[in-house]
Formats: sequence, structure tokens, C-alpha cells
Amino acid sequence: MTPSSGSDGRLSFQVFTGQDFALANNAVLIAGQQEAVLIDTCLVLSDAARLVAMVRASGKTLKAVYITHAHPDHYFGNGTVQEAFPAARFFARPGVIDFMQEYRAKIVHWREMYADEMPRSIPMPEPLAGKHALLEGQEIRFVDLPVCETVHATAFYVPSEKAIIAGDLVYSGMHHYIADTNHPDSWIDALNVVRRLGPIERVFPGHGPVGGPELLDASEKWLNDYRDVARPGVRFVDVAGAKEIGVPPALLGGS
Repeated sequence: MTPSSGSDGRLSFQVFTGQDFALANNAVLIAGQQEAVLIDTCLVLSDAARLVAMVRASGKTLKAVYITHAHPDHYFGNGTVQEAFPAARFFARPGVIDFMQEYRAKIVHWREMYADEMPRSIPMPEPLAGKHALLEGQEIRFVDLPVCETVHATAFYVPSEKAIIAGDLVYSGMHHYIADTNHPDSWIDALNVVRRLGPIERVFPGHGPVGGPELLDASEKWLNDYRDVARPGVRFVDVAGAKEIGVPPALLGGS
């Protein structure tokens, strides 16, 4: 998929979307006049190379990379990015790092599908401390989320731009990955944490197109619909086949 960009105000945002076969995650470059930070990387080496090219083309000095959570499509590209930008520091909350330590087993698992597109090793980030960072004087606030798509996750709020880089808290226009936690109530709590941060005009989801606060509402609706159909005793195939959940029929053996 093609990188897309948009900007206004004092900071700008550029979104890189991975290839469909590699889970099409979003990584977000936040840039000032001279410097930039990156939120997340990607799954496969070819996407990581494209991400590096996008950052280089921005002309900004990459100062830091922040990882939202420990799913491979958001951090397996760390080594490629670190090699390209050795001065950039990598950060994640300690709970995220704990889960990232399992990467060796995950590489073995994913190599069956992606072969040479998998990295051989992945450098671990430094523990992310504090409540915010500054990029050319503008705040990037760290938002620790309740259990949502995964157990440990961080979103990043940019008050000056009324923007939230949500990671996989938000999916835009697609089925949500709920298998890790199966906890829609807590996930909705996490959406409300973000809503309380302050004004939000732009939402950068972990997967799917960028939008506004309506993406928060759409994710909440999906989770409520899931909770309504995923009742005790209902077969998984019936849950997945419910039209409210939106699993593509092809994945269920249909057309």
C-alpha cells in the first residue's frame, strides 16, 4: 500500500501502511521542522525497507521510535530501522518490552509463512518512563491503556494537533483482533480513556484509514456488537459469521 501524509499546525504526520500480505499495519512519523519521531515499525523486512525510505525522504532527523504494543506487525522492523538510523533511540513501556522478549518464538512461528521476510533478531527498546516527550517544544503525551487489543499498550496524544496515534486500540473499517484478550468491556474503557484526553480531530488507527473521532465510536460499536453475539454457548463459527462482526466470508469458507 502507498504511504499517505497530511499536516497542519506545528507538527505534521505521515502514515506508512504495510503490505496487505503483512497485515497492513500503520506506522506514523510525527515531524517538526527539523526532527521527527516514529510510532511503530512493521512486520516484514521489505516493508521495513520502505519505511526507512519514507523516513529518509522526509529529510528530518529521526530522534526516537516508540512502540505501542508487542504484536509483531508493530515491531519486527525495529532492527532495519535501527540500522538505518543508529542515533535514534527506541522506547516502549516495560510491560510492552516484557511481551516483546518472546520475539524468538514468534519469529519461528511467522517464518513458516514469511520465510526470508523475517528478521533474524530484534533489538529491544529502552524502558519508556515519564508522562510525555517534547518534539521541537510540542508535547507528545504517553497514554497507558487498560486491557484492550492486548494486555499492555500505549497510545500517543499530540494536544497541539488534536491527534491520537492509537495503535491497535482502534481499527478503521475492519474486523478487530480480539483473540488475545477477549475483553470488550475493558477495550471500551480504553476508548473512553482516550476520549477524556482532550480535543481529538484526527485518529491514527493501528490498521485502516486515518479518520476523526468517529473511528472511536465505530470501534465501540463493533465491540458492543461482538459482546452481543459472543454469548456463552454460541459457537465460534456463528460468532464469526454474524454480520455485525464483519469477518469476510472468504475467511469462513464462504464466498
